[in-house]
Amino acid sequence: MKILHYFLGFPPYRTGGLTKFAYDLMQTQQKNGDKVFALWPGKIGFLKDKKIKIKERKKIDKIQNFEVINPLPVPLDEGISNIKAYTRKCDKNVYKELLEKLKPDVIHIHTLMGLHKEFIDVALENKIKIFFTAHDYFGICPKVVL
Repeated sequence: MKILHYFLGFPPYRTGGLTKFAYDLMQTQQKNGDKVFALWPGKIGFLKDKKIKIKERKKIDKIQNFEVINPLPVPLDEGISNIKAYTRKCDKNVYKELLEKLKPDVIHIHTLMGLHKEFIDVALENKIKIFFTAHDYFGICPKVVL
């Protein structure tokens, strides 16, 4: 099976329970013979170029991984004060190209932080099954005041 995980990123770039769980799961799936991919929110450009890009990075434990350049902001525990920054639209063709290249059977989303709605739209258009594991409560309280 081909499985694409969307999570916050690999250690030491990101830490915590969500990162540990997702990484352990990916390693186990890889060892069990699944083809595993990771997609994670990376750098945000502060200059003129706010165009979204997906950059393939070096494999980690045989897991092919991709950084989203210019994702939506990742608030972690700061919450959201400017909703426009967190609902910015992007060119969905970037995600379309990635999903056509990888052809995952399933997508496992571990957080909504940094994730463009267009990613989910493209996955649904391509009839890719999506699983969501709520490791945090960002999906129900993006201001982090719950």
